Amino acid sequence: MMKRPNWKLTKHKKAFTFVELLIAMVIIAIVSGAVIMLAYTYFNHFEQAKELSMARERGIMVVTYLEKRILNAGLGMPTGTTSFKNGFGETLLSAIAVEIGGEEWDKTVFKPDEDREDSEELLIAYAIPSGMRTIEYSQIGTGGETIRLSSLDASKIEKNNKSTTKGWTVVPSQRMPFYITDYNTANKTIELTPGTDGTWAVPANEELHLVRFMKAFVENETFKVNDLTIPGGSQPLVEGILDCRFVMDGESGLLSVFILAR
Repeated sequence: MMKRPNWKLTKHKKAFTFVELLIAMVIIAIVSGAVIMLAYTYFNHFEQAKELSMARERGIMVVTYLEKRILNAGLGMPTGTTSFKNGFGETLLSAIAVEIGGEEWDKTVFKPDEDREDSEELLIAYAIPSGMRTIEYSQIGTGGETIRLSSLDASKIEKNNKSTTKGWTVVPSQRMPFYITDYNTANKTIELTPGTDGTWAVPANEELHLVRFMKAFVENETFKVNDLTIPGGSQPLVEGILDCRFVMDGESGLLSVFILAR
């Protein structure tokens, strides 16, 4: 009886060919490139959105600061240039002219001009509430008048000093600045004299407003304000502001503010 040979069956392992490896590498490169490009686009968009949001916030900060002051520009002050200069007088306006480079301030919105040309500076005169109200009706004449107040904060005002804005006050019901001749903290009284000749009625419960002259501008990518009441020059407020432009339409009285921020 013949025996069959002892045959062993073996499986031959097949390796990847060079072409297959090359194709796999190409596919991986394409997929990896797409993933990297997608990730780069996402992060780049995220950074742009972050920078845009930050620039918008900085612009809003500037607008918010200017809005309250612009809305109160000229409150209780004469409108015409001659009336404005006569009302505040040469002593105050000359002192302010030194602070702004020698130009004579003659209206509530001094810059920009009303011819719609843009200006890099905003120069406005405005008024802010003082918290001090009149107790009774009064008439303030050329010789001055003593008025009783609900309260009196001596830190906000100065007496007998026409060269500073703290020496002046206005009321919303009249377009005339009043010079602070004297005050008495114990009696809560203040003596006011109008800037020009005449008699001016001040009703009861009228709030005195503090006079402010302000210069706003951009320097070294920083929005700065020079409040001419506060000593020490310009105060930096918001960084990351590249430029500010102000345009005034004299016919409509519309003031436009353009802000370039980063």
